[in-house]
Amino acid sequence: MKGNHLIQTGLRLGVLTPIALASFFFAAGTVCGQEALRISTAGDLAEEAQKQVASSIGYYNLLLGPVAWRFSSGLAMDYDDNVRLQEQNPESDFILRPNVNAQMHWPVTQVNDLNFTMTAGYSAYLQHQDLDQLYINPGSGLSFNIYSGDFVINLHDRLSITENSYQNQSANGNNNYASLQNTLGANALWDLDKALIMFGYDHADYLALNSSQGQPDAASENFFPQRRPAPGSRNPGRTGNRFGIDSLQQFRRG
Repeated sequence: MKGNHLIQTGLRLGVLTPIALASFFFAAGTVCGQEALRISTAGDLAEEAQKQVASSIGYYNLLLGPVAWRFSSGLAMDYDDNVRLQEQNPESDFILRPNVNAQMHWPVTQVNDLNFTMTAGYSAYLQHQDLDQLYINPGSGLSFNIYSGDFVINLHDRLSITENSYQNQSANGNNNYASLQNTLGANALWDLDKALIMFGYDHADYLALNSSQGQPDAASENFFPQRRPAPGSRNPGRTGNRFGIDSLQQFRRG
């Protein structure tokens, strides 16, 4: 009888052991699946939060319906010991630069938004008033973002007016001139989880505002694909590969 009892116990354990192991692995798989779902949901929430932060201007001064506006102003003063970049008899001057800044964010729908940025000012020379110049900082313009799945598409129109200097071969010393740059283009960002693929196209027009000084106008075409690691990847220090195809054409107004 004792031997039979051992045989029955062994049979009972032999039957229950696979059932227990199967239950254990099923429970572990359920927990892992729930954890993966939780991580995936957290990742989607984090991505959505990052999207909202990226498309927001933060605080605002004026709210018109869904459109948020932010305005600011400033005043800077510079000293230049050679305003005309002359090798002999340099002329110095103080420059006052008052400026205003306006930003607008309009969430048109849940998947696209319109943004406007403009920083403009005036360079006022205390002694050399002939060098006074209106300027618009680079980065000013309109931007329209479209979110679609793993893609972020950006349409933009950027405007700037900058003051530059160049060597005048027909006169003594250098001259200053102002140029207007208008860039119209589009780019797309494709999120592949472990890598980001970015490609875009820009058409830029360069217009010399002081045409009497002989500076030519120009236009350029630029196409730029780029690959880089996604944020949080194992190689965050690598910036990825980027190359561009540029074409520049100069022309003079008659």
